[in-house]
Amino acid sequence: MAESARVLYVVSDLHIGGRYPGPDDKPGSRGFRICTHVDALAEFVRAVTARAVQTGVQAELVINGDFVDFLAEEFDDDAIWHPFIEDEEEAADRLDLMIERDRVLFDALTGLISAGQRLTILLGNHDVELSFPEVRRRLARAIGAGPDSGLRFIYDGEAYVVGDALIEHGNRYDDWNVIDHQGLSRVRSLQSRREVSSFSDMVTLAMGSRLVAEVMNSVKVRYPFIDLLKPETTAMFPILLTLAPEAKKHIGKLALFAVQARGRAKKKTAESLPAYSGDISSSGGGGFDGGFGGGFGGGFGDDGGFGGAPSAQLSEEDAALRDLLGDELGDEDADALIHDLDESIDEPTTSEVDTSGDISALSDALGAARLFLTGGGKPLEDRVPMLKRALGFAVTDRSFDRSVETRGPFKEAAEKLLGRGFKWVVMGHTHLARRVEMDDGVYLNCGTWADLIKFPIHLLDLPTGESIAALTKFCRDLDAHQFAQYISFNPTFVKLVVGDEGVVTAGTLHDYTGPESV
Repeated sequence: MAESARVLYVVSDLHIGGRYPGPDDKPGSRGFRICTHVDALAEFVRAVTARAVQTGVQAELVINGDFVDFLAEEFDDDAIWHPFIEDEEEAADRLDLMIERDRVLFDALTGLISAGQRLTILLGNHDVELSFPEVRRRLARAIGAGPDSGLRFIYDGEAYVVGDALIEHGNRYDDWNVIDHQGLSRVRSLQSRREVSSFSDMVTLAMGSRLVAEVMNSVKVRYPFIDLLKPETTAMFPILLTLAPEAKKHIGKLALFAVQARGRAKKKTAESLPAYSGDISSSGGGGFDGGFGGGFGGGFGDDGGFGGAPSAQLSEEDAALRDLLGDELGDEDADALIHDLDESIDEPTTSEVDTSGDISALSDALGAARLFLTGGGKPLEDRVPMLKRALGFAVTDRSFDRSVETRGPFKEAAEKLLGRGFKWVVMGHTHLARRVEMDDGVYLNCGTWADLIKFPIHLLDLPTGESIAALTKFCRDLDAHQFAQYISFNPTFVKLVVGDEGVVTAGTLHDYTGPESV
């Protein structure tokens, strides 16, 4: 049966979650938010509803993953975050708090549903708890969506197909953020029969979720710019290492985790099907166990990495670090950078971070500005050449060019999906909006409604003296939490027009500049 003509408005990465600044926070504090424009988002939802009512063409709002952000939710008022909230009631209670904080948005969604329009919600990697039935029930109740309303949830790793368009969050192509949907489904099945109360060892957590909850959130407490900075690739390793060479030991541990995670999504053949929990794009290394302490398993020889045991001259962490850096810099420059890092590190002083403890010490070790400008080791002037070399790959960075997809896994995934007969592929996850014409169709990325900071790569092109001064100012501003001038908010949405025969007749990327832009 042919579908009625309708318009899909697709948004992604709203990241509704995290506390707002409190009375005890410093002036200019962001709290724990990366989405600080919920009023604009609510206005957008109301504009979609109003346009549908005025034109008589049904609207469908598709939230393409990372709608709410459970990873930003702090527990016990003691800087504790969970990579996944395994208790269904606790997760639902946390959702209630997020809804109460941002009631204006959920009231707008109530208006959308009550006007007879559709709302479709896909899971991302920050809102996996929405797969729990009670969490979904709480959300439906909060927006007045009964069983016969236009609300639909899509989870368990399924993509949303509308005619010849495919919509998915995209995290399944990101080795850090593969979700074990089969494990989650198995646990929900058992929980529905009261056979188990928690998932324990039954679900493999995404490495990215553990990284955020156990490491990066602690960094964010002192350096709230850390999850706003783009480009966000393995190239951030040389950036952080150059700014904070004393952190090499701990970033080396992260490199081990990154290599393990990367093994989960590498492709053996062009058409290989998922082999890990039915949800990733390839088979990868055979022995990854999903924990921070896991081994390398089957190795990474087919990726040009280790292929066997690490070199006798390198520690396991340095070998992993060299493997990652080599992807961006080449093996020779990677070796030189590691050597320079070792040369840069003096004996610790009382003003430097203690790197002898657990990986949680990374929250101090990544104090980029403090370590870059003060403490022991080589002075700033001597580190700039290392910084320039480490960032040399980024001088021609095109992360903010909407006409190309610069991240290989997403480009490859889009090409394959379009080659299977889809004409439109829509993703999110990267926070970078896209509309890319490909051989067999069009790839679009919804972008984000969160804030971003673009690393000022252009400063590296300045004469050395000017470059040092400019980078110094940038680092000092970050350290003093005076980075509002560097933040950009560019909310975007994808519009898909569906014809009477259920075929998408147009797919466009739009900047939201007010109700008139819907």
